[in-house]
Amino acid sequence: MIGERSIFTTISVNNLKNPVAPFEVVVQANKNGGICDVILPKTQAEPVKPVDTSNGEAVRAYNAAKREYDCYMRERSALRSEALNRYQGRQLYSAYVEETLNDFLTYLLN
Repeated sequence: MIGERSIFTTISVNNLKNPVAPFEVVVQANKNGGICDVILPKTQAEPVKPVDTSNGEAVRAYNAAKREYDCYMRERSALRSEALNRYQGRQLYSAYVEETLNDFLTYLLN
């Protein structure tokens, strides 16, 4: 979570499907400059629970949308874990790490 005094940077990652709108990935560092968190962009909104639960069709549609959203979030969590497994603790402002992290995120998100 990004706090008021957090050290972070935003990396623009090329979007091969839509080159006009690149992905904005936030990378957070600890006080020593090591990478401690990667926040990936969310491209899918969480479904809203229906107010009227007596309407069976609306509840079924919500349940289907919720299952799809949960699957999407598990995939995003796996991508975040993969990025942290490789880069956690490495110096954020190292030229080599910045370049390889950008390439790795391009590979993951496209």
